Amino acid sequence: MRLFARAKKVLVADDEEDVCLYLKRYLERKRMKVTSCLDGQEAKCLIEKENFDYFLLDCSMPNITGLELIGLN
Repeated sequence: MRLFARAKKVLVADDEEDVCLYLKRYLERKRMKVTSCLDGQEAKCLIEKENFDYFLLDCSMPNITGLELIGLN
């Protein structure tokens, strides 16, 4: 049993601010450490700098889409 398991790190990237805020609040209540951003370029910079356990990415963000970030496009 892990008494001091580290919080999972999640990146939320969506160009709609309300979606980011909702997901951030929800996941933080689940004891996750959440970083959010509003565009794909910022998400790419964050991914290059930090290690995340999970990603929630909007598929149709301007500049860089979520699909491009995970290499499907």
